[in-house]
Amino acid sequence: IALSASGLRMAMGTIATNEWAGVVQVYDYDGAKWSRVGQQIAGSQFREQSGASVSLSADGNVLAVGTKGGDKNRVVTYKLVEHSHEIAERRYEWVSHGQVLHGSGNEHEHFGSDVSLSHDGSIVAVSAKGDAALAQEQKDGIHVVSKDAHFLRGRIYVFQFSETEWVRVDSGNIVGIKDGDEFGTAIALSADGQWVIGGAPKRTDKAYKQMMGSGMVFQALPQ
Repeated sequence: IALSASGLRMAMGTIATNEWAGVVQVYDYDGAKWSRVGQQIAGSQFREQSGASVSLSADGNVLAVGTKGGDKNRVVTYKLVEHSHEIAERRYEWVSHGQVLHGSGNEHEHFGSDVSLSHDGSIVAVSAKGDAALAQEQKDGIHVVSKDAHFLRGRIYVFQFSETEWVRVDSGNIVGIKDGDEFGTAIALSADGQWVIGGAPKRTDKAYKQMMGSGMVFQALPQ
């Protein structure tokens, strides 16, 4: 679930709808009731679980939707478009905004675990709480997991919108510390998109030998 800066627009995902394909709906509050804005955004695949994560820009006109099921985990962004300038006949539609975002292509990565948009919607952070790098090598024609694989370490990707497409701008170092951390289970991006925090709920404390959880903050540095 997500709110705009004013609190008068909200987006909510329902992953169990339509055989777990999922659906996202956006509503506006007029002071008395909530009314839907634009069409329902439905998942296209069985068990896609579209809407597992959602985020809105400050003005509520840019929407990011993450999925966590189906053949490929992905994030789709939308922009709200008004089709009529007649106040009495205003009609709104959520249209695709840039390309569909993907991670490494590893289905166990869980790309889209959480999403977070900057204030103006021009930067989006996407987490993949699963494998940061499930490296594979081929032996006798069979793919096996190599010694370089990382399991459930987690990673955060950052993309910036440029003209008509999303461009990845992180350097690939926003990664969990240890296997099993599930870093990126929850994330948040600052208003200017220059700071991102990721939670690792399964981080284990050596001293206490139990899961204590942790969070890590990253800042974008000038290049």
